[in-house]
Amino acid sequence: MAMNLHRCLIANLMTIPANILSETLSKLASSHLAAIRNRLDDFDDMLCTAILIEAARVIDYENVLMGSSEGESHHLPYPAFDVMCRGWTPLVHYVLPRLPKICGIPIQESTSTTRSHARSILHAFGQYAVLQKAADMSFHGFLAGSETESGISLKFTVGEDSDHFLDQLEAEALEKALSGTEETTTVGRLAPDEVDELAASLVFPFETGCGTMIGYDADPRLDAHFIELVGPKALEWRAEAGIHPDVQGNQLNGADVAAVVMMLASFYLKHIWIVGVGNKRLSSINYCMSLTIWKKPDELVESISSFTGIDAGRVEAALRAIVVTRDDAAYFGAEPTPLMPMLLEISEGYWLAPVSSIFRNPFTAIRMLNECRNPATAQSIRQPREQWMTADLYALFEGSRYQVVELPTRLKRDGQLVTDIDAAVLDMTTGELGLFQLKWQDLASNRLRAIRSKAKNFVERVSLWADQVEDWIEEFGETELCRALKLKLPNGAVPSRVMMFAVGRSGARFKSYGYALTNENIAACNWNQFVRLRYEVGPSERVLSEIHSRIFAEQSRIEMRKPLPYSFEIDGRTIRFEDMWSAAV
Repeated sequence: MAMNLHRCLIANLMTIPANILSETLSKLASSHLAAIRNRLDDFDDMLCTAILIEAARVIDYENVLMGSSEGESHHLPYPAFDVMCRGWTPLVHYVLPRLPKICGIPIQESTSTTRSHARSILHAFGQYAVLQKAADMSFHGFLAGSETESGISLKFTVGEDSDHFLDQLEAEALEKALSGTEETTTVGRLAPDEVDELAASLVFPFETGCGTMIGYDADPRLDAHFIELVGPKALEWRAEAGIHPDVQGNQLNGADVAAVVMMLASFYLKHIWIVGVGNKRLSSINYCMSLTIWKKPDELVESISSFTGIDAGRVEAALRAIVVTRDDAAYFGAEPTPLMPMLLEISEGYWLAPVSSIFRNPFTAIRMLNECRNPATAQSIRQPREQWMTADLYALFEGSRYQVVELPTRLKRDGQLVTDIDAAVLDMTTGELGLFQLKWQDLASNRLRAIRSKAKNFVERVSLWADQVEDWIEEFGETELCRALKLKLPNGAVPSRVMMFAVGRSGARFKSYGYALTNENIAACNWNQFVRLRYEVGPSERVLSEIHSRIFAEQSRIEMRKPLPYSFEIDGRTIRFEDMWSAAV
């Protein structure tokens, strides 16, 4: 008993206060970044460009390997992989202003030595990015630290029974729920062995004078196959990022950008596949060098325009919304969220084309980049979202069984607005009425201050909305509610039950951020969770009640996590992350 008490006292003495921990980590990050920059300052601009290209090759290779069927023994441990990927953003921020204004691209053979050098630079920049993230997390109370003999040990303050990971897992849960429920169009789709056979007939060694890359000829059958393969995913990405086809903001035309991104994604997926086949069929091939290629803007515009039928000028404008240039350096310095662009202007007339850009949602990166370029773009993107989300909701309740309210409804008292109801669904079979508050948040940024602000906004507004709706119904009654909603119930009946739902496009569970709903009657969930539950409930006897109760039941769900410890040394101190990275058990 005395020994346990002694250990607790020692542990408490070793704990670092949050403000000191945050400041310490931030200072370590800044000094580490300065040391990296001082080292790179000795390199000329052309060498820095070559390092950036080699870094893209390393990230492309590791992303393709992580997504392959190769055994995990061939993969980087996930924390090391993530640190490396996070190093890309600060590396780009440093190199972009130094890109030489030349017409051409430096060709350097990719070797184990050059890749090792690029990997070490990526990891160094990644350590800086992770330290900055840890400083931010400790400042907001998400990370606790304690002194150790060799340095600092960091641990999440969020327990495994919290809701921190749940909203993040809903996209995967929805995908599993929909597996086998949706019809898939297979026009132009080939079997994997057919793709391999066709690709094998097209590949050939491409000598550059600085390494042998994999070249290949074109075949319309392969193009059709990969466009068919990518198409549904591209639509899913676009919806997740919230870029409606009707968006017209500065350079960002929603429909044109969607078409161009789909074409680029199909090019990249085809390229990954063919290079993989070529690597197995051809000898003395530089696989890593073959994955990351470059394109000439004029040729890319012509290729996409001829394939899609979109005017070349519109294709070029869409590509300008996508391609990262030296003018975007400030974005990479201010935004900690990793961004691998689909295209990067490496020199006059040449765009680097990192295939790993399709391993994250490229539309999200494009949206965030263009909102930074022109703040007015954000308003253009937000404008059609409410109507878009309402239409998606009502698509889940089609048929004669349901009656929906096409336009938002204003509830008034003495001519003064009380609150709005964004959407409403009436089950004509059971008489159940669902009232909806819809919120489309952008939670893609890694900045905790922004995330917490949006979490607070969601919780406070949704709680207030629920209170106002309940008070209004209590005062005016359900008959008046139906009249306001313009719902027609048979023989003057009233709903058998009225339920309130709050649906956030990205997130709805924010207790781990310090914010909890104050109204206990509102069922709050994110969009993926609601869609999953709708499909799981199916045509049950009481659809709305079942969804409502399941949302509440899942609020207490526990997601068990397996910590993936990781450590590195900075300025002679070992920084150990006990559980910043984790895997589902």
